[in-house]
Amino acid sequence: MRITVINGSPKGKNSVTLQYINALQKTLPDCTFTTFHVAAELRMLERQPERLEQIVAEVQSCDFVLWSFPVYYTLVPGQLKRFIELVEERGLTAGFAHKPACALSTSIRFFDHSAHEYLHEISERWDMHAFRGYSCHMEDLLHEEPRRKFLAYFEGVFRLSRERAWPRRRYVRETPVVPRRLKLPVPSMLQGPPRRVVLVSTVEEKDTNLARMIAYFKGCFPFAVSHFELNEETLRSGCLGCLHCSVDNVCAVKDKTAGELRDALHEADAIVYAAPLRDVFLDGRFKMFMDRRFIDGHCPITHGKSLGVILSGPLRQLANTRFLLDALADMGSMPLLGPVTDEDPPDEVVRQLTAMADVILRDAALAPSPSFYTVGGMKLFRDFVWSHSAIFPADHRYYKKHKFYDFPQKQMGQRLQNFGMSVAFALPQVRKVVWSKMIHYMLVPYQRAIEKL
Repeated sequence: MRITVINGSPKGKNSVTLQYINALQKTLPDCTFTTFHVAAELRMLERQPERLEQIVAEVQSCDFVLWSFPVYYTLVPGQLKRFIELVEERGLTAGFAHKPACALSTSIRFFDHSAHEYLHEISERWDMHAFRGYSCHMEDLLHEEPRRKFLAYFEGVFRLSRERAWPRRRYVRETPVVPRRLKLPVPSMLQGPPRRVVLVSTVEEKDTNLARMIAYFKGCFPFAVSHFELNEETLRSGCLGCLHCSVDNVCAVKDKTAGELRDALHEADAIVYAAPLRDVFLDGRFKMFMDRRFIDGHCPITHGKSLGVILSGPLRQLANTRFLLDALADMGSMPLLGPVTDEDPPDEVVRQLTAMADVILRDAALAPSPSFYTVGGMKLFRDFVWSHSAIFPADHRYYKKHKFYDFPQKQMGQRLQNFGMSVAFALPQVRKVVWSKMIHYMLVPYQRAIEKL
């Protein structure tokens, strides 16, 4: 069986995820693996169309496509995202059609599901037969039981592929809705106190819907908005996965994203992201910027800042993207403003952009409640940073300073209460009385809290 591996790690041959491919190659001698390091070679692929065509030709002749990637910032790395865009931009998706495919990821299992959902959607968008992906913890290969399960899973997937037992298609074939050209009026300047508003956007031609929405939004303020376009000076590359930032939160890539833009984001009262939608998510260059936010990703420095989102493209058709935008705001404890998109008529776009600017000026955004994303994410990172404090000393210091190490075994009062209740509940008579009035006892502390209002 000939398997083409699309390696989406920026580290190329030095990828941790690629070691899992090496394990498959060693244990499945009847399979031949050909690997393309598309993330590490992105610059070359952008400049040399023939190299991309060579990869697609190999895909056309293979029996199976295996996506291999580390999870970066809730999705695939921005470099892999950009590779997918290149395939679509150059009209080469037919080379992937009807090929069976599966995705393999490594991570600490933080939003691995959304990364797999993205690649599953891309695979079906290209008319591939997409098997459910497999998410490995980055250390699974080092332990016998998870290693056995991982190897058994792909042995089973390859067997089903040989038998042509394709999975049922998950997504409906939809024709993307192309938003109409927006004609927006000159904005009326709002009044309000000075606020530090930072706008981050892709580089846009002036005659695009996104450029017009950005111009209208900026014109609503009685002061200059700090606008950073993600050109080469601002963003030289995506995240390299080098962990250089783990010691002191200083990025190895020297550009504005690591310097002036990062400082502006730290000091901002409100942050606004503006980007086009490419394939089924924000475009690859913006995703590379998001990946570079790993430098502060473990430390919630955005807490309390408003997050505005302005997009061009069919967001209503992209459930996974809508979910991720909500999750990104929740994880940063940021009130989400928008998203505003060009799917709506011009008068509605004007109303929403004006309302977003007004909320920022008045500092009137509604603070979100903590959700599963916030609470679950913090517990994952709490445990990860604590157990890897030698590798992430900067995050470790931050977590200690802000008392994020709230392990339940440290709560001695709760432990003593549980011990006392366990002893009491061991007595049948006590247990009978308590359970007969359990609902009443559950309500008592809430009723007392209401009485104090």
